[in-house]
Amino acid sequence: MHKSFKFENFEPSSDLKDLAQSTLKNIKAMAPSGSSIEIVVEKTRNGFEGFLNVNSFQGKFWDKMSNSSELDLILELANSVNKQISNWKLSRFNPTTSKEVHV
Repeated sequence: MHKSFKFENFEPSSDLKDLAQSTLKNIKAMAPSGSSIEIVVEKTRNGFEGFLNVNSFQGKFWDKMSNSSELDLILELANSVNKQISNWKLSRFNPTTSKEVHV
C-alpha cells in the first residue's frame, strides 16, 4: 500500500502533521486492501484546496474541495471519501455497482 501526504505552498504545524497521519491511518483501515492513498493540501490565495484519492483494484474513491481552514479541509475530505468507501462496502456484492464512485 502506497500512502502519501503532500503540503504545498506552506509549512504544516505539528497539529496538522498529526491530523494528516491519523487521517491516513483511518483511511487505510477503511480502504480496500492494496489501495494507494494520496492526499494533497495546497495553500492558495483564497485559503486551502485539497484532493484525496484512494485507488484500488476494487474502485477509485476521491474528492476535491476547498476551505479556509486546512484542518477542516482534511476532515471534510476524509469524511467524504470514507462515506464513499462505506457505500461501496455496503453494495459491493451488487453486480450493478460502478467501478468509480464519487459522491
